[in-house]
Amino acid sequence: MHAFAPFPEAGKVGYERVKPVLFEFPTYSYLRTGDVIGPCADFAREVRA
Repeated sequence: MHAFAPFPEAGKVGYERVKPVLFEFPTYSYLRTGDVIGPCADFAREVRA
């Protein structure tokens, strides 16, 4: 696999590599995305346990 391949797994976008850009209309600003800031917790699973 190429180091800059945007699809590290078949059919899944590697957002850490693609770095999508968002546009915020109220401020007419472009926002950079892509960094992983942490895993998502499954609170429902924790409550059931």
